Amino acid sequence: NRSSDLCPTRTQMSLLHFLQLSAALTCVVLPSGHSLPLWYDTRRTHAHTRLILSAFCNATSKTCRPVFENAADLFSELGVKAFVRHSKTGDEGMWWPTGPRESWHPFVQATGRNMPKEFIEKAHANGQKIILYHWPQSSSYYLHLSNMTWANRNPNGTLVPSKRGTALCVNSPWRQAYIGQLLQLVEFGVDGLYFDHYPQPPQGCWCQYCRDKFRKWSGGLDLPKAINLRDPVYLKLLQFTTISVQEHFQEITSAIYAKSRDVATIVSVFRVPCVDDGYQIYEKTRLVNVTESTVAKTEFEIPGSKVCTSLFKDKKKALYRDRFDLDILLSLGYSISRDAATGRPPHIWLPHLTNSSQATTAAFVHLAYGNVANPDHSEGRIPDHKLYDYTYEMAGLLNPFLSETRPLRWAGVLFSEEARNRYFHVSDLAEWENVLFPTVSAWEMLIRRRVPAGVITDWQLSINETSGSALYDEGYRAVIVPIANLTVSQERGIAQFEKNGGRVYRLHAGKVWENSDARRSQEEALWLQIAKEVGNPPVRISINTGANSTLRVHASVLKSNESAYTILITNDFLWVYYRYSIPGEVSGAVVELSGVRAHSVSATDVLGHGFLKPESSGDGTWTIVLPPFAQYFAASFVCSEGCW
Repeated sequence: NRSSDLCPTRTQMSLLHFLQLSAALTCVVLPSGHSLPLWYDTRRTHAHTRLILSAFCNATSKTCRPVFENAADLFSELGVKAFVRHSKTGDEGMWWPTGPRESWHPFVQATGRNMPKEFIEKAHANGQKIILYHWPQSSSYYLHLSNMTWANRNPNGTLVPSKRGTALCVNSPWRQAYIGQLLQLVEFGVDGLYFDHYPQPPQGCWCQYCRDKFRKWSGGLDLPKAINLRDPVYLKLLQFTTISVQEHFQEITSAIYAKSRDVATIVSVFRVPCVDDGYQIYEKTRLVNVTESTVAKTEFEIPGSKVCTSLFKDKKKALYRDRFDLDILLSLGYSISRDAATGRPPHIWLPHLTNSSQATTAAFVHLAYGNVANPDHSEGRIPDHKLYDYTYEMAGLLNPFLSETRPLRWAGVLFSEEARNRYFHVSDLAEWENVLFPTVSAWEMLIRRRVPAGVITDWQLSINETSGSALYDEGYRAVIVPIANLTVSQERGIAQFEKNGGRVYRLHAGKVWENSDARRSQEEALWLQIAKEVGNPPVRISINTGANSTLRVHASVLKSNESAYTILITNDFLWVYYRYSIPGEVSGAVVELSGVRAHSVSATDVLGHGFLKPESSGDGTWTIVLPPFAQYFAASFVCSEGCW
């Protein structure tokens, strides 16, 4: 059953392309261990809704509205193969009979029904996978059971409110109570668990559990008396808070994994995609990688939201005129969420979709970046055929080519949270001047030239003695280091990468990165140096229309194995969520393959079901001319033997 989710059948892909792809695709069950469940990796477009028990069911009449009872069937009409719905929305009682009767939701007290188990059984009867959204931060029952002692506290001792009740601390016994609930859901047969929101106040907690644990962790220090970024003890509290959340999710996911290896854990990493992180969360990217069965949950708009990159949002600030293009910030945020998890597909919520073109393009953007697209469905319109029929039709066509793929990455940019964090106590501007301007500029340079690119975190570079070699083995040939003063372990990783044959390019902070014109000049010089010393990337997409280098066309390459790859191209996706005009048609796009050792290459227009015609120059270079397209394009190419 595990491998059948991975391996496409002849009916799951166009017969036209099956013959050329079937020889290249290999269907391999992942080795045992803390690995991502195959069902998640092979179903890349989900559906998201809420269906809150209190809103859709009546304890007096003991009835629920049809959409609540029949959501699985209604989603099935759209072709949805996996979906998210709630099993706990806030601090309300339990949705199934467990523990003391007074802890149950009133509807469950009236009916005795086990709502999550019913949801799971109905989904499985349709061959669907179900992810339960189980709110992690509040519970009225446990709050009062603990006499308020489990609650998060402010420095002055007052309770910390959450969006849905009083927030409970991850360092209190609430964690064990919450894990107990999750393990029951695993016993019921759930396929995935969805943890929304950051489960601890990012600014810190002053409850007695945190006071005791912080004192032990810090070697005897008391918690700071106030929130103060200039206080060294408060900076330690920020580190302690991040470590506490990492430990929280580590314990949760390990307990789930011990119970079942087929449950995906989807962890909200809150502002992971925000490069300047308005909440001073230390090493937040580690949350994405607490176990290999964990993926990030984030949202389409977060990397460009007002809480991020505030320096570029305020027209009164000097840097407004030299801000980065929004698509670059979005792209970097998506890639951080993906690459911090070593390429595992993050789960991206897509809310506020209003028409079919917008919905399909939003989903495609995230499929292109190697993510799982999770469009939101308004409960009152399920199934919304007008809005979503083509989105899931497209997903069905793409899925065989995306299943079990990982992004091809040839050039990488070091994203150093450690270096950025040194300036928390100074200012946002200091973060940008010393770290983020050259970091985002390096990313902009790669994305604008549409080459396979990835993000490397501090800890990935220095995690063990072979980190640098691992980067080279993953396909990286150039690494851009946009900061000075690496740690000893990071320098060791860089040296290993260079020893294996990789090239390293060190950038330095300076005013040159703050001016948009000067920045682009530096980017061009850097690109020419990389091209000269490293050579051509294995895949690059060029646009031969005379358009300038700022054309917002993004391209990604996803790798199935050494012989089969899929290229996904998006055309200026900013209109999907922002007030940008819908872009015009792209023509003259050419895929350039370099250094190919195979004697033949075949290619297919995945969505158009037509063959493309790769042309060889005889020196390992192949070109594939793509037909004109409007919003997006997908092509698959297969080499007769390994491509590189």
